[in-house]
Amino acid sequence: MSYITKKNEVLRALEDIELRQIFQITNEHEDGVLMQAEQNMGNGKCVISLQLENRAFNGIYYSLGRLSNMGKKDNMLELLNSFNEENVMLKFYIDDDNSIMSQVMYIASDANFNADEYVSLIGPAFGSIRDTYYSKIMRVMWA
Repeated sequence: MSYITKKNEVLRALEDIELRQIFQITNEHEDGVLMQAEQNMGNGKCVISLQLENRAFNGIYYSLGRLSNMGKKDNMLELLNSFNEENVMLKFYIDDDNSIMSQVMYIASDANFNADEYVSLIGPAFGSIRDTYYSKIMRVMWA
């Protein structure tokens, strides 16, 4: 299944759960598409990114803020690693731009890609980050 078919199915699935209006296509190229939405989380913003490509791995990414004080990087990495030890669905990391990220990876062959399943991961992951992890991340950032 091409990313174009995946994109159209995901747009339909987002429409079905009334989330289509918050997602914008921010980048599209010959191998994939990136759709993004910005949501409030705590006192900050969370950018949710849906990345659909011509492969079995299709990610949902949550950008939770940027680590501007590199003196806190070791403490932040220790915290994120502790989250990763206890969590099966979400993976936390700091990317090359020092953004604090969380990721859910939906894995399905082209024949088995199900847009409703993919989209159904957005809300529970967001809720888990908001309710369980975000305040702990902010405590390290602002300590």
